[in-house]
Amino acid sequence: MALLLTSGVVVIAAADTTNAAETGTVTATPATGSITTKPMLQSVTVSEACPEGFQAKAAVGVVKRGATAASWMAMNITQNAPYDQAGFTVPVPTTGTAKSLAEVLQEATPSGDYEMRVLCQPATGAPDLTKYFSLYIEVTGDTWRVKEPVAPAVETTTTLAVSPAQQVRIGGKYTLTATVTPSDAAGIVSFKVGGVSQGAPVPVVGGAATLELTAAAPVKLSELNAVFAATDATKFHGSQSENVGYAFVDAPSVRARDESGDTVEPNATLEAGQKIKLVIKGYQPGETVGAALSGSQAPLADGTADAAGILNDYEFTVPAGAADGPATLSFTGAKGGTKVDFAFTVGDAPSDDPSDDPSDDPSGDPSGDPSDDPSATSGADSGGTDAGGADSGGTDSGGTAEGGGSGGGSGGGSGGGEENTGPLASTGGMALGLGIGAALLIAAGAVVVVQARRSGRLLTFGPPAGD
Repeated sequence: MALLLTSGVVVIAAADTTNAAETGTVTATPATGSITTKPMLQSVTVSEACPEGFQAKAAVGVVKRGATAASWMAMNITQNAPYDQAGFTVPVPTTGTAKSLAEVLQEATPSGDYEMRVLCQPATGAPDLTKYFSLYIEVTGDTWRVKEPVAPAVETTTTLAVSPAQQVRIGGKYTLTATVTPSDAAGIVSFKVGGVSQGAPVPVVGGAATLELTAAAPVKLSELNAVFAATDATKFHGSQSENVGYAFVDAPSVRARDESGDTVEPNATLEAGQKIKLVIKGYQPGETVGAALSGSQAPLADGTADAAGILNDYEFTVPAGAADGPATLSFTGAKGGTKVDFAFTVGDAPSDDPSDDPSDDPSGDPSGDPSDDPSATSGADSGGTDAGGADSGGTDSGGTAEGGGSGGGSGGGSGGGEENTGPLASTGGMALGLGIGAALLIAAGAVVVVQARRSGRLLTFGPPAGD
């Protein structure tokens, strides 16, 4: 440490110039004056006593611009010592080396604010430059004045809340609200998502600032933050909130496939033991997803959403003992609480080949049964080849009409068609028998004619012999 004298101004230099002022108020007399008046002050009064061990002497000085140590205009003052009582006064000597403010500052244009210090000194040995009290003065032109005491800037705190909590669906709205304490702190809040400022800063009103945003893709985890800047930094310090973790997620959806890869629609019927795989969207990246089956106490395995918030290919088997009826498979995110349901019905799957089809198998064919047609019976009974056999019940009428033959032969087969073969098969047998009988009668008649001609008993018609 060295004691220097420059132009009559004492400067105490120390290797360590770190300063920490004592707590107390300094009152200068007078409170204003000319920078050329020597000495600049008559006295200073301090509200608190000097620290113990530093009460024997005092010094008065000013800290020049850019300096950390004071330039002393008067040192080793002992009048009114010891300075061991609160409210002590140190008179500034009017003789000796006491200087004016202009001589201490040594600046051509000294206008500005300066710190003035009252240093407490020990009886012997080097002073401790941290044992001082201070006040501030303002220089304007060639006049100085004591500045009104300025209270230190008040610390603030900023907290951030977001609604909805935890997460928001992409395309949806979410609201950021910053709360600043104390509530009378004037200023603005800048909101950040993932470290990027969103919109213009928002003025603080009544200790709060709010900003509504629209969630943008992609699905992601991000951090929200709010930064408060005071309008007057001499009154309030700035502050920022802690980061708030937040997720941007897809709208919930679910798709299911069976073991063949075919889509299983919601409310489909599933058999006990049937297996399906599900793909569910709407979760936070990496989120644990719990599964549960309605009406069942048996635990199901959890799943984990991928980086896109999708639970992929979750395998589910319908329990063997599941009761028939409606059931719901639910998937719930552990963090965001997103719940997605897949409804289905437990029961036997419907058959692909129906056991009864009345439209394809008529119970009867009344129009195609010749046994119910009296005209065919009449034709057969008459025995006449022209009227009954060939023309009415034969191929012409029976073969072309849908209603079945009015005759007893081929008309019945064509009319009935292939759908009903029972009654028509019986009718065909009767026709065959009648045909065979007719053939036998014709053959018998031919034999009779031959025998008659041989015996000369066959009647002949023609002119008498010899004509």
